[in-house]
Amino acid sequence: MTPALQTLRRITETLGDTWPYTNQGHPQFQWDEPSDGFSAQDSDEDLVRWVSVLVLKPLYKAEDLTVVLRFPAVEGEVSRTVQDARHYNAKLHFPHLKVAIPQPSDETIVYLAFPASQGLAGVVCIDCTQVDGRLFATELPDYVDRRTILSHADLPPDSSTQVYVGHGRQPLSDDAWIHLFPAITITLLPSEAPPPQFHDISQLLLQGLTWSAISTFVLGTAEGVYCLVTRYSYKLFQVDASQPWRYRQGLADALDVDVQGLRIFPAMPKVHDASVEGMEKPDFESNAFPNPLDPRGGGPFEAAFLICIPGYLSETVSVTLNAPAALFDVLVLLNDARSDESRRRFPHLVETFPQPDTNFGSFVAVPDWDCMVATVLIDARPHSQWHLLHDFASQG
Repeated sequence: MTPALQTLRRITETLGDTWPYTNQGHPQFQWDEPSDGFSAQDSDEDLVRWVSVLVLKPLYKAEDLTVVLRFPAVEGEVSRTVQDARHYNAKLHFPHLKVAIPQPSDETIVYLAFPASQGLAGVVCIDCTQVDGRLFATELPDYVDRRTILSHADLPPDSSTQVYVGHGRQPLSDDAWIHLFPAITITLLPSEAPPPQFHDISQLLLQGLTWSAISTFVLGTAEGVYCLVTRYSYKLFQVDASQPWRYRQGLADALDVDVQGLRIFPAMPKVHDASVEGMEKPDFESNAFPNPLDPRGGGPFEAAFLICIPGYLSETVSVTLNAPAALFDVLVLLNDARSDESRRRFPHLVETFPQPDTNFGSFVAVPDWDCMVATVLIDARPHSQWHLLHDFASQG
């Protein structure tokens, strides 16, 4: 048999198929079998196979990829292969890849993707697969305790769940604090489970027999799960399908507000590629938050708005609206209330998403021509008071 056919047979057997030709029936495809019974399948040297890869991103749907790797491999080569297999938009918004340490599995390679502006952000891998099947990326502070980790995993702080950080052999105790680094894996296990089996990527890439072409992770779908956007954060809400009449009351209880002061708005535009705490595509159709400007939930009410303008002082405008108010009507009333000079310089109002505060509405004013830069609203109030926002919020 020629060297090319020998390679073809080795690849065929590596990918799990049977070589269809035998020495007896097809002498032209004769294979010189080694005298000691050794087969090409028994060696990882020059082994080629399909390998599943999962790329996790905070608050975004994971990328489920399959790549061809030759073993033994090194991490740098694998990272370049994975990067080449990613979609253009995914690489544009999350260009930095870091392998999860340790690996949650020896069958599927797990990476974490970081945005261009935060290549060293504190994004970690949360492995809840043994608890409820979730595997996701989230951002955590540099130093955390057990309760902080459980809270970010949407688990009760007093849960008996075991928390293992990195390669740590002992679960994290209640009074311990630990330092994290980007792409570290935090493994959560039921209280009675044995310690996890840690997988080092450099060792795993020396062999190719454990890897699978199909991802070993079945990511959860968010059936009946809503993402509730609050003033400075968000939280998941599971709808009780058996009691649909308690939907509004359940939302109010989750947000710890009175049901009479609750207003629900559709998320615009609709979110299609989100993943919140390991739940793929939670329903963003309802963003819920209390509205102190309209405690009745209907009728006319006074609404305050902040209009931020790049390089200029911000504008504060108050208008009378009828609940529920359409965005188009709000834009018309706001521009009517602005000065002629303001409308001439920056005629277009763009609503900020998400809104930084529920005490007032926020818009960004942009000029009439196409801008080659992105205009964003930065809310730094939790750290250093931005006087424009702060003064306006106190008036609202």
